[in-house]
Amino acid sequence: MLREEMYPDPDDMQVITGLDQLAALVAGNPLLYLRFSRGPAADAADGPTRDRAANLTLPGWSVLPVAPEPWWRRPVEDWVARRLHRYAACDETDGRFLWLLEGTMVGRGLDQEPLVIDIRPHARLSPKVLWEAERRYRERFEVEPGSGQW
Repeated sequence: MLREEMYPDPDDMQVITGLDQLAALVAGNPLLYLRFSRGPAADAADGPTRDRAANLTLPGWSVLPVAPEPWWRRPVEDWVARRLHRYAACDETDGRFLWLLEGTMVGRGLDQEPLVIDIRPHARLSPKVLWEAERRYRERFEVEPGSGQW
């Protein structure tokens, strides 16, 4: 299999168009991760995540777990909205976007984020998902201004 076939163009990935659709996928597959980048093909070409300050290449790509923890008792949509909240202000003008993947965890980065290899792209998130997640976050969570909470 050619390397390019393993890492499809972002336009070839399934597009998640709603928070409910994303929550259903996450509920059915706790091994999904989120990544904010220029996509699988660009990540494959660029190589794993780099710690620029230390001038080190990490052993994998940094990702964000998206599945709720076992102790979470609220709806999956609330968990996912809270996870996506940090990306609400992101836009795709620099070519980066949010996408779902599966992979093998090989360690943790400096912020304790999982580092994965053997990436299997799953789907890309439409901007509408971020909008819905941000709306749900603001409706369902009470965060004090300046508290540093996501």
